Formats: sequence, structure tokens, C-alpha cells
Amino acid sequence: QTFGTLEHELINIYGTDKTYVLEAKNYYTRKDGKPATVNAVAFTDLNDKGLVKSVRIYQDVSPVFK
Repeated sequence: QTFGTLEHELINIYGTDKTYVLEAKNYYTRKDGKPATVNAVAFTDLNDKGLVKSVRIYQDVSPVFK
């Protein structure tokens, strides 16, 4: 395991019933005990039954590995 802990904070959700974007902050605790905060977005598409069809997550996790 690369990091000790991970917590998520939901910032905003934008979109429609079929497609939405989730904005979040991810709070990591590295193995050396130092904190690292990463901004992230997730684009989610739903099918006609309301089930997840695809999810694309974008974040720069480099602060976790510095």
C-alpha cells in the first residue's frame, strides 16, 4: 500500500439525470505521516436504467508520492 489513509470531501455535483460531474477533495495520509490533498473530478454516465455506464476520474496524485 502506497499511502496510509484516504478520505473524500464532496465539493459539488453538476449535471443531469444521465450525466454528472462530481468535484471532490481527496485527503491522503502518506506512509511517512505527511498529509497530501488532491483535487479530483469524476465524470459519470448512466444508462437508461439509471445504472452506471462509465466513470472517468481525473486527479493529479503526484503530491501523494513526493
